[in-house]
Amino acid sequence: MRVRTGFVSNSSSSSFVLNTCALTVQQYRQIKHLAEAENWNISETETELRLWTIMDNCEMAKFIRDIGADGAVTERDTE
Repeated sequence: MRVRTGFVSNSSSSSFVLNTCALTVQQYRQIKHLAEAENWNISETETELRLWTIMDNCEMAKFIRDIGADGAVTERDTE
C-alpha cells in the first residue's frame, strides 16, 4: 500500500482504491453511501472501488478503519 501525506496551503486531495472482493456487502454500501453524501468522485470496476476528492471533506481513512474495512485498501494517496 502506498501512503503519502502532506499539506499544501489552501488545497488538499485524497484518493483511495479499495479491493471490492475484500469488502463485505455492508462495508461496500457504507463506504459508497458516505462517499456519495460527501460528494466524493467514484469510479468502479469489477474488483475496485476508486474514491477521490479535491477537498478532503470527510475523514474517509478513519471511517474505513472504523467499519473494519482497512484490509480492503490496496492504495491510498493523501496530500
